[in-house]
Amino acid sequence: MSVTFLAGATSQSVDIFLKDSSSTTGAGLAGLVYNTASLTAYYRIGATGTATAIALATQTVGGAWSSGGFVEINATNTKGMYRLDIPDAVLASAALVTIYVQGAANLAPTPLRIDCRPVPVVTTLTNLPAIMPNWLTAAGIAASALDGKGDWNVGKTGYTLTQSFPANFSSTSITAGGVVKSDLTTIKTQTVTCASGVTILSSVGTAATSTAQTGDSFALANGANGFVAIDTVVDAIKVKTDFLPSATAGANGGVFIAGTNAATTVTGSLTTTFTGSLTGSVASVSGAVGSVTGAVGSVTGSVGSVVGHTPQTGDTFALANGASGFVAIAGYIDTEIGTLLNDLAAVLVDSGTTLDTKINAIKAVTDVLPDSGALSSLATAAALATVDTVVDAVKVVTDQMVFTTANQLDVQPISMASAAETSLADAILNRGASNIENTADRHSLGAVIMISTNSAISGASILAKKPSDDSTFATYVITSDAAADNLTGIS
Repeated sequence: MSVTFLAGATSQSVDIFLKDSSSTTGAGLAGLVYNTASLTAYYRIGATGTATAIALATQTVGGAWSSGGFVEINATNTKGMYRLDIPDAVLASAALVTIYVQGAANLAPTPLRIDCRPVPVVTTLTNLPAIMPNWLTAAGIAASALDGKGDWNVGKTGYTLTQSFPANFSSTSITAGGVVKSDLTTIKTQTVTCASGVTILSSVGTAATSTAQTGDSFALANGANGFVAIDTVVDAIKVKTDFLPSATAGANGGVFIAGTNAATTVTGSLTTTFTGSLTGSVASVSGAVGSVTGAVGSVTGSVGSVVGHTPQTGDTFALANGASGFVAIAGYIDTEIGTLLNDLAAVLVDSGTTLDTKINAIKAVTDVLPDSGALSSLATAAALATVDTVVDAVKVVTDQMVFTTANQLDVQPISMASAAETSLADAILNRGASNIENTADRHSLGAVIMISTNSAISGASILAKKPSDDSTFATYVITSDAAADNLTGIS
């Protein structure tokens, strides 16, 4: 493959076809990139040049030229075709140049021949024949033929240039720099017709009936002095507006407005005297309030909650809802105590003890006590003896309770009727060994059952078999004695 360039050409690219060495059909090799492992490119200029490496670089198919740029053009439609950006040094002088690409896996080494030819030099000029007389005449050139065709100097006479100018153009003058001067004194005395037929008179400077039109412009009153006056006023306004925040009014950092304002944070001290009335509601106050100095007259309405307040010595609190609040509290306490008693009764019944019975007996005694008045008349010897008897009975029961862990009653032995014991024993005896063959200890009763019902001798060992699949449950070593009597039966 070979291409031709003129010597000294710069920023040149070439398409090069790279073959797949593993293909028997000469197919191109796809998937190469500038930094593929072992991929290299060299160039050699002329018959005496040395192989010089080309630093391959990343590139895109349509990207600007970049020395050594290398990119696959299209792996599907032009498989094996790559773009290579030729370094300018390769084409600097006229010579035959060879570029050599090789090294990557399955890449057939590929040479590219470049014929870098010298730039042609013109040494002889040929004069064109002279134009025949009357061959080019004014009559033969259209009036617009030379429009926009540059500066023509045909060396002829008899031509006239015409151009339309404004009617008052003759009263103006143009300076060497191209500035048009006008006689403003004369212009301002003229009658000017504006849109919709409105006429502005020469007295427009003072006429009160003049209506400004779109596009009108006016001279500054008092000339430069007018600028000074305006500048002074603007400076005075700026002194005041400098105190205004840059944020939009009502937004975070802006001034307060009558309406919705963004949340505002005051990071320093805020001292103010508020003598008017504050009407409305405060949704919430977040954060700590250090102190409030002075008396707070009253708070009308309900306070939802106060979070984070620590009661102080001397604080007093009104009972919510007055006397009705006491009634509500009493009812709540009664309900909770009743719930606790019901739970305790259920626990005592479930534990199988007779404590609930003893408590009922105590309650029968206490029910006869008066609700008010002195109890001294009841503290007779007979009454005390009765109470003592009941307490002793309760103690007999409680003495049987065991509390290994504080506040936790240990499980007590449960007595079982004879019929229930027999039923439980039968269930144990009828339970098959297959139910425990995977969990039984090798020295358990289940192991004995499996040895006696399904076992085999293996050398000096006996193998106990599982009932379900005849696999080995456990292996036991047999100790023999030749003098021992043989077991011939069990009766």
